[in-house]
Amino acid sequence: MVFELYDHKQKMAKAVETTQGNLYKLLWKGDLEKYKKDETDIPRQAMDLLEEFNGLGEWIASVPQFREHDGGYFILPFDQTSKILKEKYIKILNHLGAHIVSHEMIWASEITSFFHAEYVPTAKIAFFLLSNQSTEEEVKNAIKKAFYKPVKDSKSGKEYFKVKSHGFLKM
Repeated sequence: MVFELYDHKQKMAKAVETTQGNLYKLLWKGDLEKYKKDETDIPRQAMDLLEEFNGLGEWIASVPQFREHDGGYFILPFDQTSKILKEKYIKILNHLGAHIVSHEMIWASEITSFFHAEYVPTAKIAFFLLSNQSTEEEVKNAIKKAFYKPVKDSKSGKEYFKVKSHGFLKM
């Protein structure tokens, strides 16, 4: 792709050829050198945060409001630009509401030292602190109601639902 870069001091414009990804990083990071680099390290989407949730235990233990909470928690990837993730967030609020003590959003960029990859700047993590009165079974059933679309295994005929396909639950 080609865009025009204007130097206000020199009052000159120059045509710049780069990739869409490098333009994205230039606009995101504000670093004029980004458009020149031929980088393949494309930031990952918020949904990919699911792969990182197991490793957040150390970070969660370091945050007072999580460390001092005596109930469980459910973590969900979120991105305001993703219709699917916005719908999942609303479904969790609706179905898990009776079990939620509080919830908050954390920018993924605030805790990058705990991740193995770089994520788009719009990626967030939705944390739902759960009541210590709620059982793991009750919470799993509420999550299942929010997300489950019955599909039977073709060989065994059993229905399968995995919480970890949607978020991370710790009770």
